[in-house]
Amino acid sequence: MNEDRLLTASEVADRVGFSADWVLDRFEAGDVPGYRFGRKGGPVRFLWSDWEAFLQKCRVGPTLQPQHQA
Repeated sequence: MNEDRLLTASEVADRVGFSADWVLDRFEAGDVPGYRFGRKGGPVRFLWSDWEAFLQKCRVGPTLQPQHQA
């Protein structure tokens, strides 16, 4: 898949396992940047790299250490 392609809220939702409404809520709250075309309420598109960065910020728990191969 071309990672530079702009994604719809539904496409992002499929990847993260949440609803498209949740994706748009995160955008409206300013948690994730996106591209709005037209006036408020117009179509919004996202870069997957922005979502990867957001998901990393949401991660909790211990940091996994790389396994050393002998």
